[in-house]
Amino acid sequence: SGQDLLNLNRAEEAAEKATEGLKHSGDHHPSLHLIAMKAYRSQKCHRQALKHAQALIQLTPEDPIGFIRACQDLIALDQAQTAMSVINAGLAQHQNNQDLLRIALQVATQTSDLTAAIQFSEHLLQAAPDNLENYTIAGRAILKSGDPIKAIKIVEAGLTIADDATLLRLGLEAARESRDHAWIMTLGTRLIEQNPEHDCFIEYRKALRSTGLREHALQISQKIVEQSDTPTQDDISELFSDYIVLGDINSALQVAKQTNLLSSEEQDRVKQLVQDKSQKQLNESDKKLLQRTQIFSQFERSTFNPAPQQILRTSQEKPTIALIHIGKCAGESLFDALHLNFSGNDIDLYEFHIFDANQRIQDLLTQSQSEHQIHWIISTRDPVQRWVSAFNWDSHTFHRSQQFACHPEAHTFHRRYPTAQSLAAGLSRREDDAIAYAQFHHLAYGHIAMGANWYLPAQTRQLLQTKRFSVIRTENIQADYIQSISAIKSQFQNLSDRDPVDVPKTKQSYQNRYPEGTFSSPSDLSANELAALKETILADIHAHQFLTKTIKPMN
Repeated sequence: SGQDLLNLNRAEEAAEKATEGLKHSGDHHPSLHLIAMKAYRSQKCHRQALKHAQALIQLTPEDPIGFIRACQDLIALDQAQTAMSVINAGLAQHQNNQDLLRIALQVATQTSDLTAAIQFSEHLLQAAPDNLENYTIAGRAILKSGDPIKAIKIVEAGLTIADDATLLRLGLEAARESRDHAWIMTLGTRLIEQNPEHDCFIEYRKALRSTGLREHALQISQKIVEQSDTPTQDDISELFSDYIVLGDINSALQVAKQTNLLSSEEQDRVKQLVQDKSQKQLNESDKKLLQRTQIFSQFERSTFNPAPQQILRTSQEKPTIALIHIGKCAGESLFDALHLNFSGNDIDLYEFHIFDANQRIQDLLTQSQSEHQIHWIISTRDPVQRWVSAFNWDSHTFHRSQQFACHPEAHTFHRRYPTAQSLAAGLSRREDDAIAYAQFHHLAYGHIAMGANWYLPAQTRQLLQTKRFSVIRTENIQADYIQSISAIKSQFQNLSDRDPVDVPKTKQSYQNRYPEGTFSSPSDLSANELAALKETILADIHAHQFLTKTIKPMN
């Protein structure tokens, strides 16, 4: 009867029938436990399903299904360590069971246990050396656990069986993580030769771009456009952006003209935006133009650097949080946490970051009145720590990897001062180039010059009202976040039932892809270099001190 109910998709009744049967006839009937387990799992009642899976382990240990389902339920219940114990018990009974080995790799990935990932990967591949899917599962587990080189070797072994597109893509991802240019070129070429589909070209280009092989990425963009009878606007825009990032503005404009991507006026405006060193406020047409041409993807979100009038209009009706994301102060993590804490029905959430964020912040603070329901959250960090981190990030993102466009002068600066320590040394010697570099910013580039004082200079800071803004220090992010949520709840009574979530941790593993010594840390700076740096960023230090004075100790 229970099985018939399951077949009719009446899981709740099936569970009741199986439970009733177990009460009447004793708790030792595997078939009834199996039906109950299936019924509860279909309803995502994993705690109830687990009880019956555990009963199956006791009653029929010769059948792996109890071990398999118990592990899956434990993972769903966020009990990874217990799941691993069940896996080991199951493998003692069923040494080469592929399902158990695959689940073991899932647990190893979740717990970032590289040793376990390697151990179970080897076991899985020995158990079924001809199963191509197992190479993908094993390689991905090892990659996510932190060993891209080992992952590439597993991919290479799997490719001896077949030129599989999924494996090739995984290999590209691992090669990108390890910055192995030779492997990127080899695997990418094989991928598009064996699978000349549009998305494979896109995947190859993504790997090339992320590791600084932008000229090769340009060649792929050219092939995509050339091989299509009617290339899409996105394909043309990607080609356009490759030229822009490589500093070839003339070729970019030629593409725009030949394909009617941009009007003559838009071509002139892009050229001005890219080449003009002065930092001017962007209008909405500029933002759309930079987004449409794939030069900067940040403007895909309407909540990024919004027009002050937009917030002034909506905040009279709805609570609004404005996040001032000072670069390298965990702004991305805070933005994600706020999204977890509040739905779009509760609040409007906006982010101010780079480009002309400082002018937009000042305009909004100048014009907002008491009737505007706005709470400001400001991310900040020890200015020296932030400056070094910002230098490293700009060096990686704009110069070494060429992921985004930046002014040609920035590349000249990076070649002159390749590390934060070398720039600090230049500042200590009062070199004109070092001073100019420390002050240079353009569009999205220049995090070192876009510190706390750039976002909130003295005249703008005076516009902040204590009860309507919170400050979150990167060094005390969770404690400060809890206080900021308390301040928001106090300001907006309709949000009083919300408890603060844990702030997600965004992994920044990019430095591991480079040779040792590529990037500096604050401890590398000598006393003279540190003193020169502090003098250079004195205004940021004062702004940081002003902001952190607003933080009250927790009760």
